[in-house]
This record gives sequence, structure tokens and C-alpha cells, in this order.
Amino acid sequence: MRILLAFATLWVAASGMAISTNETEAPEPECFGAKQIINTGEVTSAAEFYAGEVDFSIDLFKKVYADNGGIKSKKPQNVFFSPFSVHSALLLAYFGSAGETQKNLGEVLRLGETDKATAIRSYKATQMLHRLSSAANLTSKSYDLELANKVFFDSTEPLSNCITEVLSEEVEEMDFLKKSSESLNMINGWVNDKTKGKIENFLEEGSITSETRMVLANAAYFKGDWQSQFKPERTKPTIFHISPSEQTFVKMMYQKGQFRHGVSEELMSYILELPYVGEDISMFILLPPFVENALDEVLSKLNGSILKEALRSMWKVDIEVGIPKFKIEASMELSKTLKNMGLESIFDPILANMTDFSSSPGLYFDELKHKAVVELNEEGSEAAAATALIALRSSRPLEREKFICNHPFIFMIYDNMVDSILFMGAYRNPKSSV
Repeated sequence: MRILLAFATLWVAASGMAISTNETEAPEPECFGAKQIINTGEVTSAAEFYAGEVDFSIDLFKKVYADNGGIKSKKPQNVFFSPFSVHSALLLAYFGSAGETQKNLGEVLRLGETDKATAIRSYKATQMLHRLSSAANLTSKSYDLELANKVFFDSTEPLSNCITEVLSEEVEEMDFLKKSSESLNMINGWVNDKTKGKIENFLEEGSITSETRMVLANAAYFKGDWQSQFKPERTKPTIFHISPSEQTFVKMMYQKGQFRHGVSEELMSYILELPYVGEDISMFILLPPFVENALDEVLSKLNGSILKEALRSMWKVDIEVGIPKFKIEASMELSKTLKNMGLESIFDPILANMTDFSSSPGLYFDELKHKAVVELNEEGSEAAAATALIALRSSRPLEREKFICNHPFIFMIYDNMVDSILFMGAYRNPKSSV
């Protein structure tokens, strides 16, 4: 019995109605205690629930970075994916899990002492917050941030009434047994629609078979304009140092202006914030000095508390900024990566306990697929779903400085409302970009 855990990357509002396989049965009355109406206070507390998401994102990024040619790589590769997308889909798996599997997922997702009822309510509150924010910003045309989660079940699966009610927007039935090819096309169409055409043919032929019982998918999309845009006429070819012994040219975008800037001696990096219109979302860039293996050193020290402290310690300065114009596409299978993070049970047909989804035994995950796209240009960015002892000045700069990304750097698209990392990447080699 196979289950495919699938991810696309970009951002989107959930849609679709659940169809219960037990329509004649009365729903459980409590459903983890998570059915009450969500109030504004819970929207605020949702940020506390996602506090562990940053640590999860950084740890996952470290593993993905290492898998894509870390310090041992002779040909550095760019890395890009959506940790929030992965976190969201695994959160749905957590809602359907029980016993040791639930405990295992909670530990890996950094949920702390949060019980499932609180987790579901916080998840739904965050979904509501993003829907309200997205609607407001689409009206003002500042940015487009959307996200959607779906749990596609085979129509023969005896689903829990509780799950189909609490996750009514996320659950949908399909006929994997008799119409596996049509089901695959429908899921790919859903991903393509939610990512505004940026991710096509997400699942390959044969990914869904008559043995598939569930596909857990997340699609994410973000498109935003810089609050301070780069002028195309200032973009020019500039040398990018891939390593001390290898250089190439990139199209470097330049501008001068006031931006929040800081330094982190712990991370040995300069940090810059490039807000998108509306300032709910920003891109943060961590730029270490140009020495060999600098990104590896930064990542060895990076964690959630250090990152948040570094972001709080930034100030506005007059500065010249230079950022490469680039596009990165990445596809990856993450089941092995998550196993290395300690998430074993959901991939084991014997250990997996997904009985809060279905009373039928043997439900487990076979694969975890993820695909992401990001493109930076003068107007903004569109995203579909790193040893040197160097003293850095921590006092306020007194004169104009430069922040020129002409060597490897780490970047993240950060949700300032919930304090979470939506997308994260490492730009290391212009030759490996699309």
C-alpha cells in the first residue's frame, strides 16, 4: 500500500469541499476540541504556535544544502525550496496521526507541548490570517501570497468523520483504484492552478497507481514587488566569485537607498532586509565575507534564536545594494532527508499509525516530492512552493556602505506577520541557475 506525500512550492488559498465516506454516520461531537469558532486572539497566538517552524526550516535547509553539494562539492549548486510548504504538509500528516507516530511528527515539527486541538486551531487561525491578508493585498495590488493544502484520499478509504469535518477544506476524494491516471492529471492541474502555471506536471507518470491510498499535497505561491524597486538601466554585468579560484559574470541589479541593515558576529555575516510592498513580507539576505566555505560556517552556527536576534538587531542606513538577477528551479525527493532529521515512523509500513485519518490499517508514506521555483528581477520576485574569524562592526555605521552580493549568500522570503520562513535558498553559482 503506497502513499505519496507531495509538495509544490509557491503559495495559495485552500479550496475544495470534503466528501465523507461515512455520510450516514453522525460526526464525532468534539473532534479534538478544535471545532469552535476561531477568534482574533487565536490569530495572534498562532504566531507562538509557529515559533518552532523557523528551527525546523533551518534544520531542513542544512540537510537539503548538504545533499546538494555542501562543503565537499567541487561544483557548488544553488539551493531553493519552501520549508513552510514542507512544514504545512507534515502538519496535515500530524493531524491524521496517532500514538508514537504523532509524537515523532510533533518532535520533528518542533511543536513542543502543544496538543492536537491547539495545533489544529492555530493552523486554521493562520490559514484565516493569510486569507485575509492576501485578499487585502490583492485589492491594493501590493503582493500575491497564497497557500493551499489538500489531502486526496481514495474513495474506498474509511475516513474519520472528525477529520472530514475539521479539515473540510483540505480533504477530497478520488478514485485512485480505477482512475489513477485521471487522478494524477487532476492533482497536477490543481498544483498548476494554485501556482499560477509556475509548476507544471508536478507528479510524473506512474507516481499514482491503483495501490495509492492518499496523496498529501501543498501548493504555495508568492509574487511581490520590491518596496524600493531597482531601475533596469542600472543593471549591468558584474563579476561573481563562485570560489577563490573561479569567477563568472552575472547581471547585477543596483540601487542606493535606505534599508534595514545589520551584522551578526555569531553568524559572521552582514544582513540586509529588502521589504516587499506592504512590508508584511521581506527578503532577508545573509552575506558572509568572501572566504572559502563561508556558507558552510554560517550554517553550522545558524539556528532560530540566533536568526531572530540578528533580525531584531538591524537598523536603517543609507546603503548601496547589488543583487544578482536570477532564476532557480529545484526538484527534490525529501523522504531520506526527513529520515535523517529523525522522522522515521511515517515512512515505515509497520510503525506508521495514521488512524486519526482512517480506521483502515497499513497507511504509511512512500515518497515525499518537492519542487520549487524562484525568480528575482528589478521589479521584485516570484517564487512558486550555508572558518573565518572576522571582526564585524556592530555599532551604527557613520557613512554610506555597500552590500554587494558578488559571492555566495543565503536568502529567505520571510513572513513578518507569523515570523516564519516561507522560502529559503543559497545562491552559490550563476552557472547552475536556469
